[in-house]
Amino acid sequence: MKPGRRGRARVSWLALAIVIIAILAWSSSGQTTTAPARGLISPLLGERTVSARTSAVQPRSAADTSSLPADPTLAWTELSPSPMPSQRVDSGMVYDSTDGYVLLFGGENDLSIPVAYYNDTWAFSHGVWTNETNSHAPSPRSGFGLADDPIDHEVVLFGGFSAKGIRLNDTWTYSAGTWKNVTPTEGPSPPATAWGSMAYDNQTETVILFGGLTGLSPSTEYTNETWSFHDNSWTELSPATSPPARNSASLVDDVSDGSLLLFGGQNDSGPFNDTWTFSGTDWSRVATSTAPPESWGAGVAYYGAQSEVVLFGGTPASQYYTYTFHAGTWTQYDPTPNPGQAVGLTQMTYDYADQYTLLFADSPDGVNSTWELSVTSGPPPPALSVVASATPQSGVVPLRTTFNSSISGGTPPYTVTWNFDDSTPEVSGSPSTAGNTTHTYESVGRYNATLTVVDSSDSTVVKNWTIAVTPLALTLTIAASPTSAKINQTVNFTSLPSGGTPPYTYTWTFGDGGMATTRNASHEYATAGKFSAELVVIDHAGVSVSRTVNVTVSSSSPAPSSSANDSWIYIIAIVVVIVAALLFVLLYRRRKQQNPPASPPPNPPPGQGGGGPAH
Repeated sequence: MKPGRRGRARVSWLALAIVIIAILAWSSSGQTTTAPARGLISPLLGERTVSARTSAVQPRSAADTSSLPADPTLAWTELSPSPMPSQRVDSGMVYDSTDGYVLLFGGENDLSIPVAYYNDTWAFSHGVWTNETNSHAPSPRSGFGLADDPIDHEVVLFGGFSAKGIRLNDTWTYSAGTWKNVTPTEGPSPPATAWGSMAYDNQTETVILFGGLTGLSPSTEYTNETWSFHDNSWTELSPATSPPARNSASLVDDVSDGSLLLFGGQNDSGPFNDTWTFSGTDWSRVATSTAPPESWGAGVAYYGAQSEVVLFGGTPASQYYTYTFHAGTWTQYDPTPNPGQAVGLTQMTYDYADQYTLLFADSPDGVNSTWELSVTSGPPPPALSVVASATPQSGVVPLRTTFNSSISGGTPPYTVTWNFDDSTPEVSGSPSTAGNTTHTYESVGRYNATLTVVDSSDSTVVKNWTIAVTPLALTLTIAASPTSAKINQTVNFTSLPSGGTPPYTYTWTFGDGGMATTRNASHEYATAGKFSAELVVIDHAGVSVSRTVNVTVSSSSPAPSSSANDSWIYIIAIVVVIVAALLFVLLYRRRKQQNPPASPPPNPPPGQGGGGPAH
């Protein structure tokens, strides 16, 4: 039997009374519910343990607001775009400078059972969300790193948690509406990481990844490694000092102060509220008199219109205020209305196209909203100003010119582009890498060198110079061989031009009516006499130079050269020596014939002489 209307009313009042009694009992106990740490990892199971997340924030009393400055230049405004991304946490959002809109990707819905993971892609521009999802994209995930790289003209995504609770280590880039898997197959790469902190660093012109949850073992679950990414390659850096290991820290490029800024995060010891800067090579802790409360997952962005960092939200936190950071100081503000205390895990980025900070309500409490933080009053930033020089602006080729620039005002960051007007590539980058440069002009001509500086609000300043490159002086040397010749003997004429503007034209006149138009020439003189041969050289610019050489022509053979005389002397000397040797031999033989050796006396005839017997 169904209860009547009065019975249903009694049940309703009874239920309401029970709820009121429960609330009073909870309030009198003085206990609060603390949100569990995001993304707790079970070291034994190696997978994510999903827990319900509740905010421990209590309403702020009226006395709290009286001590806070109400900044008249900042105001939060809730937008009401339709359609918009569904409710989610741990997504990624960044301004895509190449495509000119805010990019949001992925995340998870903790309120669904089972937890839903997303890999949809959304673009936000001029107050409108547009679904840009396509079939080729990173797998569904949450807790990944996402950063814009304006030098490589792409957005970079790394790691995160998969739908199966597995940490990922793949790397993707996004440009012109297309995702591309650029995970290195060789070389170093960060370990599989979730909730690492990623941001673009103007000092090194690379994407920096710090910390995160690796879950390699219970003792190294959190990391404080620092990696850089550029041109599809990862490099592990080795800073002498690093923040303690943590995940979910807020990291942003503080363009005005010239360093990366890191705040908060958490590990097994709890949340942090320390502030660190990264100079491109090392981390330094910033001693601040005030700071936002200990939290992780706070939204942070470089507010280009104000040239300062702005931070909002975080979990857990006692209050949800808006903080700005500039020149080493945190300042707390209380602009109202604001996204409210229900927003714990926020995604924030500065929308350079729309000139305001965009916040997507990345909350575990089912809140799905989009907010903008904009300047409502106060003086506008000073106009973009550029002071530049080119020295020298004229000279002979090759001309080496030094270009310098100094940039102020406008809305940082700036993009600097040099064009030298001589078919060489442009030089482009940030003021720290391309603000000053040198260039060598290798060819003669007049060049219109230009410097173009563009700030984040698309304000542009152009400087130009006329660079006049002149040639070296045109010079010429000539020679004739031989310079003393006989009739009809070939005389060779050579030339060596330099400087001026090639190519050259040549005109030889040999003094006897003969001519030639080549660089080197040969000529035979038909009559004897003294002749003046002349060469006139004209370069491409019409500059001319001439030189002459004298040639003497005789009807008889020319006198032998000294080297020929020396040869004859040697020949005569050899002949004399040979003749002398022959004479010596003849005289010796003749003397020998005239004085023969003495002969022995002949034997006496028989019967003569003594010593024989008597007859």
